[in-house]
Amino acid sequence: MTEHEPRAINRRTVIGAVWATPVIVAASAVPAMAASVPPSRLSLEVSPPSPYENRTSFVIRATNDAATAIPAGSLTAYLPLTGFWFSGFSGDYAWDYGPWDPTGESYTFVYNASVPAGDTAGPLLLILGKNDPGQTPPPVGILTMSAPGYSSASGSLQLL
Repeated sequence: MTEHEPRAINRRTVIGAVWATPVIVAASAVPAMAASVPPSRLSLEVSPPSPYENRTSFVIRATNDAATAIPAGSLTAYLPLTGFWFSGFSGDYAWDYGPWDPTGESYTFVYNASVPAGDTAGPLLLILGKNDPGQTPPPVGILTMSAPGYSSASGSLQLL
């Protein structure tokens, strides 16, 4: 039986392996950094509450703080009903009802126009009423605006 003698490692093999290692590390780090891009931002402005007969009205505006437009039908407003009821909405013609909640515990609205980069969507006017007119403290609704690829923005709606 022949014994194998240990082979000497070639200096070029070692240097080649050292030079190849940083390339592998850099190539694997790029996708991780690319995936961590923060979402685009929406900002939300809610008017002070305004009395409207025995209800309260609010004017809500969402601004696209990104460098690209929000496509038509992508901007949504979500309102869970907690201690108050939904009376109606108005505002910009592009706002419409979104998907219906069969439980009746929330409303979703969709903006059917695009919102250019740096621009504000047309106003959404909401009219809400208290379940109990003497309720103290008055209920507060939370309206959340969102669009795919954007961070959501929420605003408080304090009923009078």
